[in-house]
Amino acid sequence: MIANPFAEATARALLDAVAAGSRECPAMVFGDERVTFGRFRQRVETLARGLSALGIEPGDKGAIWLPNRPAWFFAQYACATIGAIVVALNPRYKAHELTYILGQPDTKALLLTDHLGGVDYFETLHEALPGLPDSVPGELLFSPLQRNQVASLSGHPQLAPGARTPLQWPIPTQGEAP
Repeated sequence: MIANPFAEATARALLDAVAAGSRECPAMVFGDERVTFGRFRQRVETLARGLSALGIEPGDKGAIWLPNRPAWFFAQYACATIGAIVVALNPRYKAHELTYILGQPDTKALLLTDHLGGVDYFETLHEALPGLPDSVPGELLFSPLQRNQVASLSGHPQLAPGARTPLQWPIPTQGEAP
C-alpha cells in the first residue's frame, strides 16, 4: 500500500509546495482577476502577518463574512497559516445573525467586505454594532462581545503589519477598560 503524501500536509504547506513549483501558473480566475500561485501565496502571507499584528493567535476563531471571491481564499489560508480557526459565515446573514456570531466569546475576529450585489455589509454590521460608525478604536462598548477585531478586506487586499483600515477596532466588553 502506498502512503498518502497528503495525510500530514497542512493547507499552507500544500500552497507553498505548489507555489514553489508553479509560481506563475494561475491559481484562480475570477472575472478579469487572475491570481497566480506565487501571488496567492504572497497575499496570504501578507494577510497572515496583518492578522498576527492585530493579535490573532493560534486557536483563535476568525469569522469570515465574505462572498465566494479570491479574498475569501486569502482569508482562509491566512487563518490556517497562523493557526486560527475559520468560522465561515453565510454572506447573506442579517444583523441579528451577525450579532449572535459576534456575541460568541470565542469569536475573536471578523473579516468582511463592503458589499455584494444589494447587500451592504457595513450597514448590516452597523445594525449589529450600532455604536461602531461613531466609535474610536478600542472604545466601542457592546456587552455581548469579548475583545474582538473587525477588519474590512474591501479596498485593502493586503493588511500589512501595523496598517489599519477604517474598520479595525478591538471591541472590549462593557465595563472593560479599552
